[in-house]
Amino acid sequence: MNNQKGFAPILIILIALVVVGGGGVLAWKYKLVDKTYSSVPTPILSLAHTPSPTLIDVSIECDKKQDQKTKDNCYYSAATAKNDLFVCDKIQDQEKKDFCYFDILLSKKEKDLSKKDLSSCDKLQKEIVKDLCYRAIASDKKDSSICDKIQDQSGKDPCYTEVAKKNEDQFLCSKVQDQGTKDFCYSEVASIKKDSSICDKIRGALEKNKCYLSIALTKQDLSICDKIQDGTLKDECYRNVAVSKQDLSICDKIQDHLEKDKCFMYIAFTKGDLSICDKASGGASKDMCYLEAAQTKHDSFICDKIQDQQMKESCYINTK
Repeated sequence: MNNQKGFAPILIILIALVVVGGGGVLAWKYKLVDKTYSSVPTPILSLAHTPSPTLIDVSIECDKKQDQKTKDNCYYSAATAKNDLFVCDKIQDQEKKDFCYFDILLSKKEKDLSKKDLSSCDKLQKEIVKDLCYRAIASDKKDSSICDKIQDQSGKDPCYTEVAKKNEDQFLCSKVQDQGTKDFCYSEVASIKKDSSICDKIRGALEKNKCYLSIALTKQDLSICDKIQDGTLKDECYRNVAVSKQDLSICDKIQDHLEKDKCFMYIAFTKGDLSICDKASGGASKDMCYLEAAQTKHDSFICDKIQDQQMKESCYINTK
């Protein structure tokens, strides 16, 4: 009997602890969904304050938007963030839906895109977006036959050009209709292959001369400079090759006196040979050559060779 009496207080205490403890558990459980989020673990709290369609179910987050434009924007953001074409299907605005498909196609890694068939492009309604889609896949797969699916010729031409560059195939350039784009295609392939004979196919005089210039400078080939018809570009070509080769004799091929003087000046600086400055035809060019040499060497004695008094004084000041 005494044992039972002694047990009663203990039982009461245990019951009280269970009630309090249970209440505590319930209190914490409801606190979890309380707007204060005071007991929410950090990751859940972060998610609760910054709901993102990329982290939670899109059907829940975007579907509850009331305004259709806002809803479409939500689907677009979620789809492009997840690279999920199926989410694009939920967009009502056709143009936004097309760009959703297209953006995802472009964002795919090269190895993924190259494995894709054209069904994704075929789903697009807007011709301009569909053509861009075909062009992207054609370029990635290096397949000019895909360019043939493009309806507008102005879309086909850059498609053929991109595939021609990827394949280093000058013959694909012949499929380009616009002459300016065709010339550009030949120029790009010529530059990639470092083949000046491809430049010969270019009709536009300026584009052809620039094509020769680009390859001549890349190969440091004087004979290609000789093919340039434009005097200014030809002189530029000679000067760059001369300076690169440190060959004064090439400077003599330059027609423009100022360009020729620059050629001598640059070689004089590179070689550190002041006597080359004397080859400059104009007094101003010689003075400039001496000035630059004096400042580079920090040698005021070189300033004595300058004829222009104001430049000479400036030379002395800058070489102290």
